[in-house]
This record gives sequence, C-alpha cells and structure tokens, in this order.
Amino acid sequence: MNNNFLDYLTEKFGGEVISTIASFLGIDRDKALLALSQLLPILTKALANNASSTEGAASLFNAVEKDHDGSMFSSLTSFITNYMTGEGNGILKHVLGDQTPEVAKFVGENSGLNMAEIVSLMQIAAPMIMGMLGQQQKEQNLKQDDLSDLLNTSVKQVAKTDPKNMGMIGKLLDADGDGNIWDDVAGMGMSFMKNWMNGRSSQLK
Repeated sequence: MNNNFLDYLTEKFGGEVISTIASFLGIDRDKALLALSQLLPILTKALANNASSTEGAASLFNAVEKDHDGSMFSSLTSFITNYMTGEGNGILKHVLGDQTPEVAKFVGENSGLNMAEIVSLMQIAAPMIMGMLGQQQKEQNLKQDDLSDLLNTSVKQVAKTDPKNMGMIGKLLDADGDGNIWDDVAGMGMSFMKNWMNGRSSQLK
C-alpha cells in the first residue's frame, strides 16, 4: 500500500469506481471527481482528528475491526444501489458531527453539485473509506496506535505540500457556524480553490 492513506483512497476511488457512483447518482463524472477531491481529504482529516485522543483512537479501532472489513467491495454495485439503507449517515454523524451540512455546502460551492447530490455522495463515500481503512488494518495487522498514526501521518504529509488548503479544511471542521469560513474561502478566490481541486481530481482519474 502507498504509505499515505489519502493517496491510497485517491487511487481506489478512481477509474471504474467513481464512474459507477456517478452513473448511479445521475451526476456528471467530472463534477463527482471534483467533489471527491475535496471530500477525501476532509474526511481523512476528520478521522485523524477523532483518532488523536486515546478514547477516539480506541473507538475508531473497535469500529474498524468489528464492522468495516471492506467486504462491500466484493459487491460494490449492490452496496451503491442500497446506500440509503446503509450506515453512511451514522458514520458521517460520528466523524463530522454537526459539521456535515457545512462540509456539504463547502464541497457543493466548489464542485457544482447541489446539496442533495453532495450528501448522497458523502453517504456512499464514508462507508467505503471506513472499509478501505479496515482492509489496511487487517492486511498490515495495524494496532490501535498504528491506525491513528496512519491517518495523522497522511494528513501531515499532505499539509506539507498543500498547507493553505489543508489549513482551510481544518478551519471548516472547527467552524462554529459564524460564517468566517466563507469569508476565508472568498478571500482565497474560487479559482484558486478549483485549481487545487482540479489538481487532486486529476489523480482520481
């Protein structure tokens, strides 16, 4: 596996997987790529944040070991078809908490997808990310601290190359709804954000 979990996710969500998801949701594949290029680092950062405490790391490890072995990938089409009855909402609530609507709005503003499309994409992506984390946990026999280190190291590596955007993601996850994050986005310039997203989405292809 690539030592960077975010790069691993980017690789696994590319090609036929994103095509299948976009086709099922009836959304433009390029817009789905743009959305995922933002969702993957956001969700990875949120997981890393949650696993930064001993209690959070234990909770994540237990969830991955018990419920997320990646078996969905043996029948991906079936999983996507039935995603609304799955566990996506529960995972998002646990990982993002009250920030789920803000994240959906943020990604929608930058990808051209509407809120309903973004939420559906998030409901599909979240269990898949957990499944991929579970696969790596089993394949590498990762212990609790190893799993936390995998996430935190990946985020730190990306922050070295994209400090401004990873800083923006940090602000988004910490936002209290006072609108400051949107002032920051406006200050960065939408073209700057989309250039970054396009750069990451090209890795998904």
